[in-house]
Amino acid sequence: MHPEHLNYHLAELIRFHPVVVHVIGYTDKEGYQSQLDRIARTTGGDSRQVK
Repeated sequence: MHPEHLNYHLAELIRFHPVVVHVIGYTDKEGYQSQLDRIARTTGGDSRQVK
């Protein structure tokens, strides 16, 4: 799924069903980690990266 579509659907989901998504990244690829960070921000969660 395209990252923008995922964030849109998450934003719509939390409008009606409040959820908080905390993410842990096990990748060193910047694009993946930034997407995980954005998911956490969208839902009010925390994001951590494990190296």
